[in-house]
Amino acid sequence: MLPDEWLVDVYVKNQRTIAWLACGVLLCVPLLIDGFTQLLTGYESNNFTRPLTGGPFGLGLAILIGASLGARAEKFESAGDVVLPGKARFQLKSEEE
Repeated sequence: MLPDEWLVDVYVKNQRTIAWLACGVLLCVPLLIDGFTQLLTGYESNNFTRPLTGGPFGLGLAILIGASLGARAEKFESAGDVVLPGKARFQLKSEEE
């Protein structure tokens, strides 16, 4: 979904999990703020704020589901055949590392 040039450092430094969690937290923040504001105060969400808070959360969920279904693992014989941005590859860590 993003240009490969933007993701090269993420893949080379093997920080995919951290990047995904950061995006997930960022997309959940509006929903969390709205929900906890309703819980702790007398504020009640209205029809204008619900799409503004639920939209980013839904987008994040759609990206997660789409990525998990779109991996197409059957097209590769092994994980090492997958070429990632920055010419990074999946590989098992050696026991010496």
